[in-house]
Amino acid sequence: MIRHFEKIENLGVFSNYKKPSGIQQFERFNLIYGLNGSGKTTLSRFFSDLNEGQADGFPNLKYKLKTDDGDFQQGKPYLRKIRVFNAEYVDANIGQLEGTLNPIYVIGAENKTLAETVKADEDVLSKLTQKMSEKQAELVKLEKQKGKIFTDIAPKITEAAKGAVTRTYNKRNAENAYNGLTTFQQLKLEDLAEASKTMKQSAMNKLSEFTVPQIRIAQTEKPLFDAIEFQVAAVSNLLQCLTSAPMGPNKVIC
Repeated sequence: MIRHFEKIENLGVFSNYKKPSGIQQFERFNLIYGLNGSGKTTLSRFFSDLNEGQADGFPNLKYKLKTDDGDFQQGKPYLRKIRVFNAEYVDANIGQLEGTLNPIYVIGAENKTLAETVKADEDVLSKLTQKMSEKQAELVKLEKQKGKIFTDIAPKITEAAKGAVTRTYNKRNAENAYNGLTTFQQLKLEDLAEASKTMKQSAMNKLSEFTVPQIRIAQTEKPLFDAIEFQVAAVSNLLQCLTSAPMGPNKVIC
């Protein structure tokens, strides 16, 4: 901790300052006050320059200060970091203040740049938020339009399928059917007409089972198709016998 200045020379109004006898040393909290031009700003700047061991604009500066870490003078930087909050610091790190201050400020060497970056990011965020709100409103509108499409198409599907509008097939059924599609294809008008015509076809009565009739041949009953095959074989054998018999007056019995 800095305790007091032994001397300060060639620093503005502090051209030849020497510690008065009996002056109190610096403590944790200190109040420095004076009239305009008495050196308050110069002194605050000097505190900032102690970490450098020199002050800009004062090449002939000489000083000596007492601290808990020992004595320091010009050319020897003070080892502990000193932070000075004055009007110049506010302007360099925060910028010009306009309107009402926000309730909390975090002070730091890079805060001016960070504040500008935050402001730019907030502007971008505001635009993106507005755009997101517009897209959400557009999404709600499109969802309503989609629901109306399924509501309108459901009775047309039932009419095409059953020839009459019923309440058993509704918007939810149409949506489920659409979501179950694996391929999507837009049909031509003639294809739609043919599909509608096919859907409107009435179902035929169920045919009864066909029973194959029995045919009696030589005291034996055979199924119709077996009897036909038997007769075809007999006729074939007879024709073969007749065509292979020798020519002449002799009779051939087949």
